[in-house]
Order: sequence, then structure tokens, then C-alpha cells
Amino acid sequence: MYDKITTVRQAALPGGDALPLSLNREVFREYQLQTVEVDLAAAQALLEAGGEAKPAVVKLLLDTDIENARRLLERAEGSVRRAVAD
Repeated sequence: MYDKITTVRQAALPGGDALPLSLNREVFREYQLQTVEVDLAAAQALLEAGGEAKPAVVKLLLDTDIENARRLLERAEGSVRRAVAD
């Protein structure tokens, strides 16, 4: 299976006026589905985190190996990076 992620950036002048030019980037990533066992206590903690998503995401990333954490962050396309950056 593959994910297709498209990013479009519109060119603009310093004053904010848009130019008729944009940069399109498409990234294709292959992935394979895996069946894994889930720790019910950890899953419950994630559900109960609600507005406290940052600690839950940090815990999730710390409990995994570096390669899997890298893949999770790349798949998130920045949203998780912003969540854990503060």
C-alpha cells in the first residue's frame, strides 16, 4: 500500500499579493499493515488524555524504537512535530 501526500505552496510578494506561481510536491510512501498487540492500559491512557495529547504522544514515541518513531513523525507531516515541539 502507498500513501500519497501532496503539498502546494503559493508564491507571494512580500506585501502578501499572490503570484500566479505555485510549488507542488507529491510524496509517495510505501507501508505495510501489521497486526500488533495493544497494551489496554496504554490505550486507555491515550483515550483519557483528551486535551493532554502532548504527553500521550511523547509517551507513545518514547515507547517505540527510533525507526518507528521517525516513520510516525513523517506520516504526521508536521502535526505531531508541532505537538511535541513545545
